[in-house]
Amino acid sequence: MDSIWFFETWFLLLILSIWTELARTVMEWKYAENRNSYKLTIFQLIFIVILLSILYWTNFFGRV
Repeated sequence: MDSIWFFETWFLLLILSIWTELARTVMEWKYAENRNSYKLTIFQLIFIVILLSILYWTNFFGRV
């Protein structure tokens, strides 16, 4: 039986990373002393998404 794509580990990891970084970004934008610190968090989010996408597309994890 084929597995459901949205229960795959790579997809869950991607969604969890996006949600936690977005929540951190909002909290930094609203409540941090340095109001520009959210920009670094957005950059980290973009980096994580690109890295995980590259790892998935290049078959780094050994999926068949």
